[in-house]
Amino acid sequence: VTFSRDVRGKASVCVTGPGHTDDELRAIGEELSQRVVQRYVHRRLMDEIQARGFNVVEEEVDENQAIRLKVRHWDG
Repeated sequence: VTFSRDVRGKASVCVTGPGHTDDELRAIGEELSQRVVQRYVHRRLMDEIQARGFNVVEEEVDENQAIRLKVRHWDG
């Protein structure tokens, strides 16, 4: 797996390996890139939640790997 950026900053993923078809490798790359983006967005969101004084009271990951957050803000 190779991650790269072009001169415009667009990211791409290249997946290679023996024993897999091009379609299988493409599917693996798409799934991996979606997970990387999800982790990045999750981290950014958690930082912003904390910066704005909110607390995460519940976090769930469902069978489709979707993340659900419940946040609360206490006015002190």
